[in-house]
Order: sequence, then structure tokens, then C-alpha cells
Amino acid sequence: MIFYIIVTVFLTLIIYNVFKKKTAGTEELVSKFWETKYWLLEGSEEGDDKSIRSFNIDIRKEDIEYLKQRLLTNRWSLPSLPSTKFTYGIREEVMRKIVDYWANEYNWEKRQSKLNSLPNFKTKIEGLDIHFIHSKANDEDVKGTPILMTHGWPGSTVEFGKIIPMLTNPLENGGTEADVVFDVVCPSIPGYGFSDSPQKEGFHVFECARIFHKLMTRLGYNKYIVQGGDWGSLVSSAVAFLYPHNVIGIHTNMFNSQSNIPRQLVGSYFPEWFFPRIEAQKLYPMKEFYTGLLVETGYMHLQSTKPDTVGFALTDSPVGLAAYILEKFSSWTNMDARDTDDGMLEKYFTLDELLDNVMVYWLNGNITASMRFYKENISKLYDLLTKLDPHQIKVPAGYAWFPNELGFASRGGIKKKYPNLVHFTYMEEGGHFGAFQVPTDMARELRAFARKIEKKQS
Repeated sequence: MIFYIIVTVFLTLIIYNVFKKKTAGTEELVSKFWETKYWLLEGSEEGDDKSIRSFNIDIRKEDIEYLKQRLLTNRWSLPSLPSTKFTYGIREEVMRKIVDYWANEYNWEKRQSKLNSLPNFKTKIEGLDIHFIHSKANDEDVKGTPILMTHGWPGSTVEFGKIIPMLTNPLENGGTEADVVFDVVCPSIPGYGFSDSPQKEGFHVFECARIFHKLMTRLGYNKYIVQGGDWGSLVSSAVAFLYPHNVIGIHTNMFNSQSNIPRQLVGSYFPEWFFPRIEAQKLYPMKEFYTGLLVETGYMHLQSTKPDTVGFALTDSPVGLAAYILEKFSSWTNMDARDTDDGMLEKYFTLDELLDNVMVYWLNGNITASMRFYKENISKLYDLLTKLDPHQIKVPAGYAWFPNELGFASRGGIKKKYPNLVHFTYMEEGGHFGAFQVPTDMARELRAFARKIEKKQS
């Protein structure tokens, strides 16, 4: 046993010294991302209309009828294998049930009205029409704390529909008079939702961060909190990295810094010497954890290399698009769902909620643009992200650790990246789509974090 520990320590020291790199200065690495770009093939930002315009989702009935016909005439794949449950992906009989509901019971007119019940807007930034929800504090006598909430993939602003009223009007949504009240801004990442798609290469999280910062200042918010999971956590980190004097706090529910593999390897012998029990139970045995992670990230390799190829199929087939997206809302919400017959999809969400999100991708025809975000960030920005990884984000930080999150995050690793970690919560339940799955818990979490930010500022 001692021999194996010595060998492991020796190997981890070798790995550490091989991959350890001298870090360049922060400003040297990111200075180019403060420069304004223009994401259309022609024109310049000077000619853009910078007004804030009210936006109403209004889909033609012909488009909904066309979708219904496509659903009713879908060419089905082979039946699922009897014993595979959800381990091979979403099952055929489950998709048939969903498609039948989508074609015959799902009421887009009602769902569209629900989406429009939140205040939607658009504004032109760097050539792109940026869609965003801007919901202010319910009480006009109360100054709301601005918070920029960013979605990820395969999500959209639909994910925040339930939590927004809880943040803007806590008294009527389980809160108290002592709770912080928010002004919530939820933009659609360019290439997602109702935002325009970039027409040039190179649009990654730092470019998105600059656009979202311009959005916040255009709305009159020079100081604000950022929050996000999935891509939203990277965009939020990028905003805090580029504009630390404007960001008063960053809260995330996914951690993106490189894993400390040497620590994890050594910790495999005495897990609770290195990690709190709740973290060790998630990480070990390492083989099981990383095998599961590998199973769930095949999409990432595809989208970070050749996103346009699969984009043709997903843009053309509504059933294929729904299957590709909904499968993530199954296993990423609870990995145990892979061993069930129904994928637990309706355990955590209604079909209406799930289909609302799919509809945003289908109606805008931008699944390909959304997948290109992987190509721009993972394949083309990897070297820069690696160089930036050792640099700390020093604004006050908070983290919601969800037990069913896809990846692994340790409190120690988060503290290293965010040295001013003022708030950390091991959430009782929830997975990758925290605000969508457990909005009440997430709202309570954000209120608690904001209270600490206010105390630090007072």
C-alpha cells in the first residue's frame, strides 16, 4: 500500500512539473477583448441603432402548422433495444409519446403568451440584435440589485422563466421583507434564442462578455452581479475578469477551471483527507466518475470540431432536434436517469416547459450557431483559456454546488480560482439546470449571496 502511494505521489509530481507553465500578465492576455468588434459581414457599429426596443414573440400560424405536419409525418428510427433503458440515449417509445403530445396537445399560442408575459427587448450591439428579458423589481419604491443571468447549451432564457418573479418579487414568492430584490437581465447569447447569430469566426465567451457588459451599461447598470451555469458560468467569469470594477459579485453553479488531477489521484487512497465527504462520494471511485463523464461528453467533441455537419440534420428534423436536446435534460439533471425507462424527464419538468425550450431552437433555426460556440471556445480558444486558468477572479464570489451536476468541483478548487469566496452552498438537490429544476432553492441561494454582497459594500 505504501509503495503504491509513493509511486502515485512521484507520478503526480512529474505530471505537475511537465504541465506547469509560466503565466503571462492578465492584461497582456485579455487586452484585445476590450476592443469593439463587428459581427456582421458588412457595416460598422457606428451605423447601428442603439435604442432599446420592446420585443414580442409572434410566430406565424403557418410556421406552427408546418411544424405539426413535420411531427405527424416523421420518419421513425429503429425501435430501442429492450434492455438498454436510457443508456443508449433517449428511447423511441418515449420520443413517440413526446411527439404525440407536441403535435396534438401542446398549445403554442398559450405558451407564446406565457413567454411574452415577461418583458422582452432587443437592442443592437456590434451589429447583432441582442434579445434579452429585463424584469425590474416589482416594488417601484425599491431599488433593485442588478443581476445579469446567462443561460447555456442546450438551454435558453426559458430556463429562467420560473425564477425571475421570485427574484423581482420575493414577498409573493416565498421570500421575506428582508430579502434582496433584483432587477433581472437575461440575454440570449448571440447564436441562441432570439438573438442574431455572428456571421464571422471568433465569437467566444470573451466577445460575448464584452457585448453583455455593453448591454448592462446601456440599461444604466454600471455595477451589477453576474450569474450563470454551463456556458453562462464561463460568460459570467469572463465578464468579471474583463470588468472587475463593474462586477460587484459573481455567482455560478458550474466550475470551469482545470481539475487538479494529482490531488484527485493522491486523494483516491484517503479521500476524506483531501475532500469533504460529500465531494469525495461524488468523485470516487475515480474510474466510475470519469467513465460517466466520458459517456456524457461525446456531444462536446462533435460540436467543438464539426458543428455544421450535424447542424444540417438537427435544423431539418424537429424530432431529431428534440431528441438531441431532451436527452441532455434527462441525464444532466440526474445521472441515475440513464438507468430508467422514461429518463425521469417528467419528474423534474413538464413537457410544456421542455418543449418551450426546444421550440426556441426550432423556430429560430439556430441550433448550428449555438453549437459553433463550442468550436470557437474549445477548439480555437483552448490555448488562451489554458493560459488564463491560473489567473484568479478576485471579485466577491458565490457558488451553488449541486449534487447531480455533470462535472466535479471542489470547494478548495473554487476558492483557489475565486479567492474572495464569500458564499458557498452544498445544495440538497438539483443538477445541471439548477434555476430551471429547483428555482425556489436557487432564488433563496441568490438572495443569500446578494445579502452578503450588500453587507460588504455597506
